[in-house]
Amino acid sequence: MNVALPRTPNPLLLIGWVALSGLLITSTWAKAQIFAPAPAQCETVYALHNDGSHSQVLAHDLSQGTLESLASHQAIDIQGLSRHPDSEGLYATTGQDAQLYTIDGATGELAWVGKIGFDDVVGLDFHPDGSLWGWSAQGLITIDLGTGAGTLEWPQRYPIQGLTWNNAGTQLYAVANEAPAASTLWVYDGSDAHIACEGLPNNINSLDIRDDGLLVYAFAEGEQLGLQTYDVQNCQVVESTHIDTPYHTLSALVWPTDACLLRDPIALRTYLDALERAGTLPDNFFGESRTRSS
Repeated sequence: MNVALPRTPNPLLLIGWVALSGLLITSTWAKAQIFAPAPAQCETVYALHNDGSHSQVLAHDLSQGTLESLASHQAIDIQGLSRHPDSEGLYATTGQDAQLYTIDGATGELAWVGKIGFDDVVGLDFHPDGSLWGWSAQGLITIDLGTGAGTLEWPQRYPIQGLTWNNAGTQLYAVANEAPAASTLWVYDGSDAHIACEGLPNNINSLDIRDDGLLVYAFAEGEQLGLQTYDVQNCQVVESTHIDTPYHTLSALVWPTDACLLRDPIALRTYLDALERAGTLPDNFFGESRTRSS
């Protein structure tokens, strides 16, 4: 809004103009605060369930053992999901009509950012430096967080479904459903890619990495959801479980990080207290002498 002032401003008019400007600025700031999406919650696994007609945002609280459907989005094909390494903000991409969104970590609601400009963006992951990477029908892309616009970084046509950078940011792991009854794990080093491991379960569409360096992925097996942690250095499954749930077709999975706890003192204290009660924390960890009750 532009307000023209006379050459010799009337003091009352000047005061009114300043007040109006301040009101507009305050109003704009307030709206930004109201509509700013909540970050990802600590100790929470986020996932996307997609049945072709709509997408559901799921949250699994590791500390409580609860699974909650945060929001259901009709006629929106959400395929990619990742958590910003610094802000803990959640970002998502749609598949065929590739758009970038933010997701509210408390409600699962979407906020549109912009059009990516590439087709079928299905894999999504943040590099440790905060840049957002995705896999499209045209190949590996980076995505601008402010506008949603994509930039082609490595043109390839592999049938990639999920992406995750290693914790050092030196290698990008990608899972492809290219074998008849199995998935293949590829690794990209910044210039080229090669097969890292073969024979993973079929229909893996979600992939992430834990702080300990183990990969974690989900896959549908009949009406069950399969979850596995995987040692990529030795190409072997470390842990495996199957869960009876209607949410057995996951298009994306985001595992929580310990860094989230470090940014949340209350959550960190609760976490450390739980470790201490379990007997896995030294008595003087908090800088004080403690005696555990038997």
